[in-house]
Amino acid sequence: MAACALCRQIKPLKRSHLLPKAVYKRLRDPDAQNPAPVLLTGPKDFQGSHQAQQPLLCGDCEQRFHKYGEDWVLKHCAQDRTRFPLREILLGAQATSVTDQLSYFSCRAIPQIDAEALTYFALSVIWRSAVSSWQLADVKIPRNDLGPYEEPIRRFLHHESDWPNGCFVWVVVSRSTDIPLLANFPEVGRCRNWNSRTHRFAMLGIHFQVELGAGIPRAAYGFCLRQGPDRSIFHSHLPDRRVFDELSNRIR
Repeated sequence: MAACALCRQIKPLKRSHLLPKAVYKRLRDPDAQNPAPVLLTGPKDFQGSHQAQQPLLCGDCEQRFHKYGEDWVLKHCAQDRTRFPLREILLGAQATSVTDQLSYFSCRAIPQIDAEALTYFALSVIWRSAVSSWQLADVKIPRNDLGPYEEPIRRFLHHESDWPNGCFVWVVVSRSTDIPLLANFPEVGRCRNWNSRTHRFAMLGIHFQVELGAGIPRAAYGFCLRQGPDRSIFHSHLPDRRVFDELSNRIR
């Protein structure tokens, strides 16, 4: 018995994962000499069957994370090298804008996309990476610092309060013909163009970026998946950093 990190009640804790357990199975390559998944941990790449997990959440909060984010995202991210349901939805829809490097779509016009699940999942992963230290075998995963946003994000995830102020989410779906069966744990940096802290991670063809800070320009929120009028989602062949840098360069 211990305090659950999300609801803060004293309960038996489950072994929670930093990234969903199902992700590790999809990262395995049965055709490789070593089928164990490769994960980018920050300090170094790691290949092995170990998973980043530890007692963190009670059973009720584990189910909350499943219900409001993980289940939908896992069903729609890349399933293998031939099936990528979220990308298939985008390819069958009308883009709001298209360039050589990226296109974006309005989730309000595509009812098959659950923008709430995508944004809830994004915040749940960066929050998990901040509230506890994680380890993968003997590799320590750098702990992210959410600063003053840690508690507002916890309250949002537990449905105690509304969306945190100063929180902006972008999601980019890979356009690569070779579906990237890769994942990395959250990393933190600074947005070069805004006075904000950047938290990003990628998982099975979907790139998530969360910006936190009071300096995010008002115009940027027009492209936020959670708060924008169109609830925009992006589709690009560029690596996630280049996509987000290009977008932030356009929005001042």
